[in-house]
Amino acid sequence: MRTIMSRKRECWCIMGANLGNLLTVIKNTDHSKTVVNADGSVSYTDLDGNTILYNSNGYPDFSPYKMTQADDVAGMTGVYSHDAALANAKVGLKSTPEGYVWHHVEDGKTMQFIPQDIHQHFPHTGGASGLRNGILQ
Repeated sequence: MRTIMSRKRECWCIMGANLGNLLTVIKNTDHSKTVVNADGSVSYTDLDGNTILYNSNGYPDFSPYKMTQADDVAGMTGVYSHDAALANAKVGLKSTPEGYVWHHVEDGKTMQFIPQDIHQHFPHTGGASGLRNGILQ
């Protein structure tokens, strides 16, 4: 079965994803439910029926699944353990509860607290890599 992706999504796959991420997308995605929108955004649905919209730049919108969000998190570096500690402190958690992760939003300032399985089923590049590579500050 052929996966339909916009040209920008193909660029994301080449530039932002490693082979493991691509295999995760292929294995965990119900490709019959992939929707390419006129604005260049693409919706993917995993085998559990969860759908994530990737904008025209290839960034996922996990907001439908977020439990909470930490805005304007100062001092993020793109290193998960460091940034998760900052986000936990911002929302009053001592640590990240099991089964959840902090997602780096592409603005480099926002962290979304989402279920770990959702985050794992929808590979992406974005805020963390932008911070690590000096693209975001």
